[in-house]
Amino acid sequence: MTSWAVSNTVLCDVINILLLLIAVLGLILCGIWFININSYKQMNQAKFTVIHEMEKRLPFPCYEKEWEILEHGKNRKKYVPYTKVERYIPLVLAVPYGVLLVVAVSLILSS
Repeated sequence: MTSWAVSNTVLCDVINILLLLIAVLGLILCGIWFININSYKQMNQAKFTVIHEMEKRLPFPCYEKEWEILEHGKNRKKYVPYTKVERYIPLVLAVPYGVLLVVAVSLILSS
């Protein structure tokens, strides 16, 4: 009977550590994802700065016209920047990982 109790305790410790690792890895991935989205946003801003400079030399400013139709992003009914929406996804997904981290740490400390 004691051998089952010992193995059960070891199994619980292993599961708690595994939960901790999953939580930490999940939070790290969410952080990297968030940074990656910001990086793409910055890169796209730079690319469109270059495109708008090039467009000044073209007979028809197609990107400027598109931006006028979208009211320069000021009307949310016409245009919501993708990166503004996309940035919330890793933040929302980080919440359950944060909860899992708290639970795992409390389980480890209580055992």
